[in-house]
Amino acid sequence: MPEINLVDRSLQDYYSETELSIQVSPGGFSFCIYTIHDALIRAFRYYKFANAVLREDILNHVNDILNRDDLLRLPQKQVKVIFTGRKSTMIPNEFFQPEQLKTLLEFNHPLEDLEEIHYNEIPFCNSYISFAIPSYFASMFTAKFANAVFFNQASPLLLYAGELIGKEQNDCVLVNLNKEFFDILVVQNNALKFINTFLYVNSVDLLYFILYVCKQLKIDARAIPFYLTGEESVDDNLIAELSNFISDLNTPPFPEDLKLAESLKDIDTARHFPLLYLLKCE
Repeated sequence: MPEINLVDRSLQDYYSETELSIQVSPGGFSFCIYTIHDALIRAFRYYKFANAVLREDILNHVNDILNRDDLLRLPQKQVKVIFTGRKSTMIPNEFFQPEQLKTLLEFNHPLEDLEEIHYNEIPFCNSYISFAIPSYFASMFTAKFANAVFFNQASPLLLYAGELIGKEQNDCVLVNLNKEFFDILVVQNNALKFINTFLYVNSVDLLYFILYVCKQLKIDARAIPFYLTGEESVDDNLIAELSNFISDLNTPPFPEDLKLAESLKDIDTARHFPLLYLLKCE
């Protein structure tokens, strides 16, 4: 059974006009369904993975959910899937060549034989984000959803960063806390100044890398807004430690052009921000 199960009663009236957004991470499987004509999110489910130590354990959980969840049997106009992982890199347009993606990604990450390369365009910074996902993971989803498109968890964060560009007082730091690693993006002076991922074990590691990035970019961590998202953003101990060094720690505002059905108002939008914002990605 899902740990969170929120389904608006009116969903059944829109079965033929919906879009599905899915995120799989080492911690769990989450998805939401929204109606295209009014961009209203009408269903949200989250399955927490228990005793998922090995990648095979996660795959078994994913396969079980795909086969038995009733909402995942509904027809969808579009299916977007996030595989949460560290193996990604940004590539400027002038260097982007699909046949060279594996070589470019291997500059930063060791790749396994049973991994395949995907990419998403990031128009606002004239770049692509290239990333690796396990082939058998991709096969599960393409077998279930012929129209599945894959994304990295940083893709919706980059879209959000792009929407901040040009706004007044847009300087900020986005920190997306995943299990065992975090993504960090810095928006400064109407541009994306930095994006990277770092491994961490505890709050000491987390603070070290965040403050190191701020030092390198000459950012005063007490004078710039920080937006905290991701599945580990509910960790009170981490937040308490960060608050000792970061004065303006927030959750990102939920986009006005995406709305939650009344029965879904209690969703922690910061924790599930990449999944929810994925609905806006193309």
